[in-house]
Amino acid sequence: MFVATAPAGGGPSAPLTTFQSETPTWSWDGSEVAFTFGSWRHVTDDFHYPDIAQHIGIVGGNASEPHDAPERVVRQSYSEDQGMHTSPNGRWIAFHTHVESDDIWLMAADGSGEARMISEDGHETGWARWSADGRWILFPSYRVDDAGARRAHLFVIGIDQETGEVTQPQTRIDLEGFEQDVIQGEWADAGETVIFEAAEAVGRKSLWRVSRTGGTPERFHDYGSDQLHSGIGVSADGRWVAYVDRAGDGFFQIFRVPAGGGAAEQLTFDPSHKTQPAYSPAGDRIAFTVFDYRVLFWQIEAAF
Repeated sequence: MFVATAPAGGGPSAPLTTFQSETPTWSWDGSEVAFTFGSWRHVTDDFHYPDIAQHIGIVGGNASEPHDAPERVVRQSYSEDQGMHTSPNGRWIAFHTHVESDDIWLMAADGSGEARMISEDGHETGWARWSADGRWILFPSYRVDDAGARRAHLFVIGIDQETGEVTQPQTRIDLEGFEQDVIQGEWADAGETVIFEAAEAVGRKSLWRVSRTGGTPERFHDYGSDQLHSGIGVSADGRWVAYVDRAGDGFFQIFRVPAGGGAAEQLTFDPSHKTQPAYSPAGDRIAFTVFDYRVLFWQIEAAF
């Protein structure tokens, strides 16, 4: 796995990193790209889970050559850290970790002080997304109901980006009449409207729009991807939603569709699988993860 970029209007992919890295997010000025890096995906399961080599790093987003290592390590713990997103004023970082639970944590961007958990009761919690007005953090997380059924929902936390203090505790967005799993949410504007990706069944996904305060979601696109946690990206002007689908060549490629619905366009074409698209703030590029998933079998000769 590595991080690459392509023109937002479509075109050739160019690697941004050469080492194992994924889940890119841009800084608000577009100068840097953050990501998760480490070797943990080389092993299917870890006997000491969650003791996993999965950390958060940053590289410059405008380098002429791909980076062979992080320029800066933001967080390196014994657990799964991912999905970093910086507050618009650059003071704070929200991220997902398994250090004590499966929740969203907050830490100072300059590394001072201790990181602290700001969500609660997380289960397979997704990536945090800070609203452009600096007032809200959006994220998906699963919950188990009284009947034992597991469903993924969207949550918001009110936050003061100046102090890092929570202004409104974690609140679930009420999606009226909605029975599917919410896989990932992104902001469609400064902090009032959410666009989210849902999984309806194996190989069936869809895109929806809803108010941050809840209501009846509006469906505006359907597609057939069987890549579950591929994520979506929304352009800074709110016009486009990037997503991942299997193209005619059999590879998972980046597509985009107007945020109000319409004809979809394929943006990447090179023969590699892609996931986790993220628009640059200027709207000129999309970052994403390139991956090649292989299952390897090994034979160990017994030594006597």
